Amino acid sequence: EEPAASILVTSITRFPTVVSAKTPLTRAAELLVRPGCGVLVVVDERRRPLGVVTAADALALARRLSPARFDFATALDAASSGGRFVPESSTLTAVHASLLDENRDFFVVVDRDGRLSGIITAMDVLEALAEAPPVSGVRHAAPIQRCG
Repeated sequence: EEPAASILVTSITRFPTVVSAKTPLTRAAELLVRPGCGVLVVVDERRRPLGVVTAADALALARRLSPARFDFATALDAASSGGRFVPESSTLTAVHASLLDENRDFFVVVDRDGRLSGIITAMDVLEALAEAPPVSGVRHAAPIQRCG
């Protein structure tokens, strides 16, 4: 097993649900309510990310628009920037630090040409860190505690 400092994010990146900038927001909302979706990545014709749409983003736009205008809204209208995109050459340790420093739940991962490579969530990082051997080579066991 590799220490977390040398694990590239591409080894744990998942591919998100992708929509075009012109996707109607009503269709994007249908996709967002599917189990396990949570976030849509809006891409251009070259698969470069333009932003992300979460349920909160869609709800915020719906609140600002009249029902008639909502029917014409697109995924890009609701998209937030998604924050800083990270290159696929990033390490697990670097992404872990950035997620904490920027108080984020996920990052969009891009390749060298700026095209979508995937998405990495805080949960992905947590799971990978739990599986990676500690730098010291010694894992200290902690007693299991029940939640609640």
